[in-house]
Amino acid sequence: MAEFVVSRGGRTHIVAVEPDGDHLRAVIGGSAYPVSLEPRLGSTHFALRLGPSVLPVVIRTAGEERLVGIGAEQYRLRVEPRLPIARRGHAARAGEAREVIAPMPGLVIAAEAAPGDRVEPGQVLVILEAMKMQ
Repeated sequence: MAEFVVSRGGRTHIVAVEPDGDHLRAVIGGSAYPVSLEPRLGSTHFALRLGPSVLPVVIRTAGEERLVGIGAEQYRLRVEPRLPIARRGHAARAGEAREVIAPMPGLVIAAEAAPGDRVEPGQVLVILEAMKMQ
């Protein structure tokens, strides 16, 4: 399953995409959507099948952003691969403590959450510097 961090305006979402037969399944905020993106014209025009609906889609790159037109609506998105985070132990239940391991050795630059804080999936916990990158 491929996971991406998708940002639009000030909002960020974790989007997981996995094969589902001849189509794909996108999981956003715990909800799953069967989708299919079929090429129509070159590398920018597609037909998006979302359940029984079919919508025209245009996707263009503008620097580090993607300009996405779906039907009559336009979106400016920033899409980045989500880094896998190694985890130890069993899946934590709500309110249960859990240890999160950094995906690489590095130096903690800032802590965005304090011990005992309640955190949400996708929330930044720390900023790690490794190999001259944060």
